[in-house]
Amino acid sequence: MKSKWLLSLALGAGCVTSAFAEPARAPRIPLEDFCHGLAVAHAIMSPDGKAVAYEAMFEKDATVVFMDLEARKTNAVEIPYSNSPLQVGLGNYFLWLGPKRAAFSPYSGSLAAIDYDGANYVGLSGQAREQNLNTDRHTFYAPTVINSAMEDDVLLNQYDFPVNAYSGQFVWLPYPNVFRVNTRIGGYGRELENPGNVTNWIADSAGVLRVGVQTEKGLNRVIYRESESAGWQVPRGLDYNGLRTLVLGMSGDAKTLYIGRITPERKWGVYAYDLANQRLGDLILAHNHYDIIPPDYHVSHDGISMQSLVLSRVRRDLLGIRYITNQPRTFWLDPTLRAVQAAVDQALPKRVNTITSFSDDLGKMVVLSWTARDPGTYYIFDSTKKTLKELFTRAPWFKPAQMAEVYPISYKARDGLVIEGYLTVPAGHEPKHLPLIVYPHGSPWVRDSLEFDMMTQFLANRGYAVLQMNYRGSNGYGDDFFQKGKRQVGRKIQDDIADGTRWAIDQGIADPARIAIMGGSYGGYSTLMGLMQTPELYCCGIDIAGVTDWVSLIKYDQANIPLGSHFIRTNIGDPDKDAAELHAVSPVELVDKIRAPLLIVHGKDDPTVPYEQATTLMAALDRAHKPYEVLAKQNELHGFRGYKDVVLLFGRIEQFLATNMPADTSPAIATAGTH
Repeated sequence: MKSKWLLSLALGAGCVTSAFAEPARAPRIPLEDFCHGLAVAHAIMSPDGKAVAYEAMFEKDATVVFMDLEARKTNAVEIPYSNSPLQVGLGNYFLWLGPKRAAFSPYSGSLAAIDYDGANYVGLSGQAREQNLNTDRHTFYAPTVINSAMEDDVLLNQYDFPVNAYSGQFVWLPYPNVFRVNTRIGGYGRELENPGNVTNWIADSAGVLRVGVQTEKGLNRVIYRESESAGWQVPRGLDYNGLRTLVLGMSGDAKTLYIGRITPERKWGVYAYDLANQRLGDLILAHNHYDIIPPDYHVSHDGISMQSLVLSRVRRDLLGIRYITNQPRTFWLDPTLRAVQAAVDQALPKRVNTITSFSDDLGKMVVLSWTARDPGTYYIFDSTKKTLKELFTRAPWFKPAQMAEVYPISYKARDGLVIEGYLTVPAGHEPKHLPLIVYPHGSPWVRDSLEFDMMTQFLANRGYAVLQMNYRGSNGYGDDFFQKGKRQVGRKIQDDIADGTRWAIDQGIADPARIAIMGGSYGGYSTLMGLMQTPELYCCGIDIAGVTDWVSLIKYDQANIPLGSHFIRTNIGDPDKDAAELHAVSPVELVDKIRAPLLIVHGKDDPTVPYEQATTLMAALDRAHKPYEVLAKQNELHGFRGYKDVVLLFGRIEQFLATNMPADTSPAIATAGTH
């Protein structure tokens, strides 16, 4: 099969010393500067290029703002009939429905529509609909739009929540029906009932549902119809046939389906599928080392998926493909956008320059230019005038020269597998004999990527180097790499983390007497297992919302997340058949091995890793007479979100590390707060 584009990259095991350029040592930045949101985020160009919508922070609350680019006039969205501040902004969900109207998520899981001048607010679904007196009181959970090129009527994915007999709780069923909702008055009707197991719907440019994706036991198949009146059929080669198929998008004329498949080189690539003739076409884009749009998890930056197709809004032409290597990149198929990218990269060198959105005619574009030391600046690129003008800076209180540099690194695990990751080095320090925090990512199947990260920058500002590794099973490095992580939680995955720690010691980067481990969710689990399996490596650990008992967590997932539980049982273990193996890698069974100080952090209303996981661990530690500290907060979910609680968390982490692993005994350079 012919490949249209094949990207390549030469890799070698890395040490950062040769690339290091020492800046002046940074002042001690106020803790609060790392805890609140960015001043401006998620800037998105309107279809006609005359306005930009963005999210602004006002007194720690996010607000959606529309800016007329010619008049530089702004309108901040106020939520009618609600005393609550805006809970979720453009980073959660936003799209332009037309030149002057947009849909966004004012509350988690809900949708509303509004004109760009702030008029004609209508709640469409969820809590936004409940609080809008212009619509009836009947509400429904429909958090996403299927077709964004319909200004007055939109098609929404609508989900049901039946009561689960096992838990007695409402359970989210991931098989949406389709509702058609009028964005002007909120009127609605059912467009299509789910025929069974469809997890994703795709409409053509006219708003006709043409493709559905059915999911069963980890496999996908496609159903397709030639017209609104035609019956559903399964295109040739897209059935449950053992081939893993990821449906990425469809052209507006419904002739081409863009799918992800594993290439002969065992990496995920993007293919074209001819729906009319029912045959797989060319491989559009692949890479010899990294996946192009792998399944299950996509890295996002500024609310934009960095592993996705870029389709035109109305015609749904394939313009480009976003993907991740050691940093986010975009491959543009459209010549105009390719030329713009080259011009912007020349004007703003040594930065990641992401074209985040553009007008329908490609005349104007929003560009976010950023680095791992700089949250970034928005620019407006005018294709006609060939100008690049600064719009606003995302976090003006940070000075990039004072922030820590982040270096891509790689090392070999004990079985020879190459593991990639990132090392953050405090500004003004050489990467030698530093206090190190090993910071494995959450979920075994996601990945860390190059970004400006508040937590790692905060830790570096306090004098700590930070090591992040994409251990086996992490997303984006090919199917073979993913499969090597299967059934390896607490085993070879944990070995990769320990081997990365030893690599940092052998390279002279880490002071072996001052190494801590911390992480959230699965990273919290990795923290606990690191303290238990390799207690000689770490002098303290911080577990944030970590898994402590696999059997109970997987049973919880079976009851509350039925679709995801199959994936978990397959890749971690079955709570009944594999109970003994799961107990062997559950921290609650290994607490007697802990020797180092431990801080446990958990939200009491965590729906992902329930607080019971923390209380079970604490009870086991008490029985073993092992000391620990705990920070648990009501009204916090999977990780702390409230500003005051985030400040509390960062302060507690700083205090815990200063007590158990001080970074520097020299006097700190203090600066005044910026807020």
